Amino acid sequence: LESLTEEMMCLKKNHEEESCALRSQLGDRINVEVDAAPSCNLNKVLDEMRCQYEVDLEKKRREVEDWYCTQMEELNREVISSGEQLQCCQT
Repeated sequence: LESLTEEMMCLKKNHEEESCALRSQLGDRINVEVDAAPSCNLNKVLDEMRCQYEVDLEKKRREVEDWYCTQMEELNREVISSGEQLQCCQT
C-alpha cells in the first residue's frame, strides 16, 4: 500500500511538472480572436443628435414665438376694447 501511495504521489508530481511545462510553452502562443460588432463613429452619431436637437429647438422656438405673438394680439385687442368701453362710459 505504501509503494502505491508513493507511486501515486510521484505520478501527481510528474503530471504537475508536465502541465506546467506545457502551459509555459503554450502561454506565448495563445492567440484569442473575437468577432466584435463593427464600431460606430461616435462623433458622427453625436453630430446627428446635435443636428436633430437644433432642428427641434428651432421648431419649439418658432412655436413659442407664434404663441407669444398671438397672446400679445389678444391682449392688445382687449386693451383697445376696454379703452373704448371706458370712453363710452365717460361720455
